[in-house]
Amino acid sequence: MGVNGIYGLSGSGLDIESMVKVGMMSKQNEYDKMAQKFTKNEWTKAAYLDTYSTITSFNTTTLSQYKMSANMNAKTAESSGSAVKVSANASAGIMSHKVEVEELSSNAYLVGVDSVTRKNSSAQNSIKLADAIFKSDMTDNGDGTVTVDVGAGSTFTRTYNLDDVAFKFTLTDGTQGDPSTMSDDEKKPYTISYTYQDLLGSANTGAVTFNDLVSKINGLGTNIRASYDSVNDKFSFYNREGGKDNSIQFTLDAVPAGKDGYSSFNDQESPSMLNTRDFLNGLNLMQSKGTEVYSGLESSKDFSYNTQTKIFTNTKNGMTYNTGTKEYYDPTTNLSYKTTDGKFYSEGKEVKTGTDSNGDNYYYTENDDGSENVLSAGSFTMPSRVPSTMNFSAGTTKTVSGTNGSVKVDGVTYETTNNTVTTGGITYTALDKTSSATTVSVSQDTNAIIEKVKQFVEDYNKLLSGLYEKYDEKPNKDYKPLTQSQKDQMKEEQIEKWEEKAKAGLLYHDKTLGKIIDNMRSAISNTVEGINSKYNSAYSIGISTTGLKGQLTLDETKLKNALAEDPDSVYNVFAKLDDNDEASGNGIAQRLGDVLVEGSKAIRKKAGSSADITEDSDLNNLLRELQTKMSNFKKLMNSFEDKLYKKYDAMEVTLAKLGTQLNFILGGNQ
Repeated sequence: MGVNGIYGLSGSGLDIESMVKVGMMSKQNEYDKMAQKFTKNEWTKAAYLDTYSTITSFNTTTLSQYKMSANMNAKTAESSGSAVKVSANASAGIMSHKVEVEELSSNAYLVGVDSVTRKNSSAQNSIKLADAIFKSDMTDNGDGTVTVDVGAGSTFTRTYNLDDVAFKFTLTDGTQGDPSTMSDDEKKPYTISYTYQDLLGSANTGAVTFNDLVSKINGLGTNIRASYDSVNDKFSFYNREGGKDNSIQFTLDAVPAGKDGYSSFNDQESPSMLNTRDFLNGLNLMQSKGTEVYSGLESSKDFSYNTQTKIFTNTKNGMTYNTGTKEYYDPTTNLSYKTTDGKFYSEGKEVKTGTDSNGDNYYYTENDDGSENVLSAGSFTMPSRVPSTMNFSAGTTKTVSGTNGSVKVDGVTYETTNNTVTTGGITYTALDKTSSATTVSVSQDTNAIIEKVKQFVEDYNKLLSGLYEKYDEKPNKDYKPLTQSQKDQMKEEQIEKWEEKAKAGLLYHDKTLGKIIDNMRSAISNTVEGINSKYNSAYSIGISTTGLKGQLTLDETKLKNALAEDPDSVYNVFAKLDDNDEASGNGIAQRLGDVLVEGSKAIRKKAGSSADITEDSDLNNLLRELQTKMSNFKKLMNSFEDKLYKKYDAMEVTLAKLGTQLNFILGGNQ
């Protein structure tokens, strides 16, 4: 039995399916030719798209860097001192500048000078917030309430609802405004708040820790960043932005009237503001930059704190204070002062005061023989108190601000919040204060420019070589796209090798590609009009063509001479833009860009810009037309095949009838 009919009944012995295939051969050949033509044009489209991608990428990514003054007219700046770091862009003039750093800007910064104070004496290593707030462990009463001991000298136990607020403060960075004038809705995003349940924890969530508090602060959306150093058990806060307008502001809720101490609180009043106040004071925070932190010391914005050595240093006068030993040291007089017994010491000996014959005071220590070792004459006042930590109180806002810096450039003073000033194409970064003016010298960065020109020659040659490779590759006429029946008889590896040869020369001497190549070469070789200098072409600055395929070479000596005589020569030849938008007045990089844009347009018109053949282009239109023809021809082939099978079906039926009649006749004659 055949596929499209019943065969063999007649006993004819004919192979009907083979006969149908033979009858379809001419039609199949015709269809295969159309399919091969479709495949060939599809490959050609892909070759165009590969070229389109190459020149578009070159234009938008590679070529753009050769149009930039920062690259083709690079400048370099050098500072005569280490206090100022400098960099120059292409607009900087080749000259010298005088720079003075009068003040450095700073960021608001609070650092814990001592370990965190915890009320719970039995949990001194705990990082739970509750242990810093309450005198003993919290007690869950099982009825939605909790009992706590806030501890105020003597036992002070109270019971609160688990959902009551136990801890709350507002933290802003100064950019949102003054918290004292902000509405509750404005404060809400910047408010840290925990209930007693939060502090106690639950089966699903643990009790709030110092790390949780830090994470919540850092997630507020402000410029303030908090951290907890578990090794040294200290908190710190800083504002990521410097300057006097960027601060760290803590605001605590006000204590209700008449409730200004623990002893006056009753069960109806939430002590959250007092819990928070005591916790923040227990962080022992001291401002390490910005305003004065020394009580009794000369006011100075110049000081720092070393968390490892626990030493504050007043960089203006060199005076230090060691929070670990509670000792001041003044290097100018070699005097030290220990606060433990309220006396002055110098090299371990007590400092005493004397009066000379003029009635002026002087300071001395006694030598071993009882004689006086005079340390200083005249009036001298030592500090009377240690640096004080920030004192938080309920109902107030405590603000720590950064400071603005001041940098003078060529006699003009600039205020800065980040120690950086940019003027005249130069960026000055202040690293330290200066006692005298620093000289900044700007010069052309010849080496950087030469390297860029060398890179351009390499990039251009690579692009042109790739285009010529496609343009000059001859097609292999012995290899055509394979038909499906041919593929069915070959291995995958054989198919790949065949198609590799069949795809050769798809763009051989293609007019679109040839025009792009010619225009690229013209863009390089032609003079740049409108340059008032002898350096007005690629050739004049050392770029020349070698060989028949337009490869470029660079004479570095000629390029160096051009830059020495005319510092703007390279930038003008490469990146100049004509005032009237005339191509002849544009630099070679600008021209190349225009050439590649036009080339991209020509390829899009020829083959589109993607693999999608619905896009309007010459090849896409042809491919769609071939698709339609192939589809229609396939229907025609199916119809023709059906007719052949019907024809042979009818023949078989006729032969079967004749066979029956013949058997009847032969049987009747016997």
